[in-house]
Amino acid sequence: ETTAQINEEESSLVNRKSKLTKEVATLQSRMEKEKAKLSLPERMQLGQQCMAAAEELKKVTAELEEKTEQWAQLRETLKFTPEESRVLRGREATAAARKLSTEKKEKGS
Repeated sequence: ETTAQINEEESSLVNRKSKLTKEVATLQSRMEKEKAKLSLPERMQLGQQCMAAAEELKKVTAELEEKTEQWAQLRETLKFTPEESRVLRGREATAAARKLSTEKKEKGS
């Protein structure tokens, strides 16, 4: 993936979330304002639409939160050439091994 692809996907999800947020707010507002005017089947249908939109909003929000972390890592990785990335991963692995070794020594004493 390139930075442009990540930005496009992120923008798409953010826009979907925004549209769903507005849709849920509009449906809830309509339910409140028109409650007395609507028949029971109409109220039920409006309630179902609202619940479906809210459920979809929840899914999109969760997906956005999950992917935001992945995108941050990818953007960071894309800043470096493949060779630089390998060197960095090697350094991170070495640092993690040192930390683990130090922790084991501290626990042992």
